[in-house]
Amino acid sequence: LVQRDEEIKETFNDAFSSNAPINNIILVLDKSRSMAAENKMSRLKASIIKLIYALREQDQITVLTYSRVVKIPISSNHNASKSELVQVVNDLKADGGSYGNKAMTEAFEIARKSRVRDGNNAIILATDGKFNDRDFSEEDLYKEAKRASRYGISLSGIAFGEDPRALDFLKILSESGGGTYVEVESQMDSDQMIIDMINTLSKNVQ
Repeated sequence: LVQRDEEIKETFNDAFSSNAPINNIILVLDKSRSMAAENKMSRLKASIIKLIYALREQDQITVLTYSRVVKIPISSNHNASKSELVQVVNDLKADGGSYGNKAMTEAFEIARKSRVRDGNNAIILATDGKFNDRDFSEEDLYKEAKRASRYGISLSGIAFGEDPRALDFLKILSESGGGTYVEVESQMDSDQMIIDMINTLSKNVQ
């Protein structure tokens, strides 16, 4: 495990090109009860930690987690170290409902307020796609993602699980948000997927 951790650091550390624009990334992490099944939470942690190692010192990051309650353990104003960010991710425990729509509403608001001019402003949603907010509308969320995209804020999805309808929802949401979409089936196969996502994010500046 230690050797694998070192390999991840070596592969992903500062993977964003030094010439790429500043990243302003809002990570939206699903820690609801459904993420406990099928090793989904372990795969989420492995994927997000790779993204964290890829960030550079100049990049900004906000971590937003949700189950029944939406929390912001790390804001971009905190200037958290990579070790602090990794600790927050490793401490996630799957429990409670999945109020993903509420989390996304807050993520869009944070992204608009913290938007970096000429930067890569991106929301990355890591989830199994199962939202159970009251009065949740997929169509309304697609529209909000399109509005954010026109404002220069992309939305990408990292999907876990095997529910076809949930995965379709997350794929359409990512397309609506002008971002990229990946499905992670194992901790190992996420390596190239995360590298591809990093490359896409680096080019996706509006």
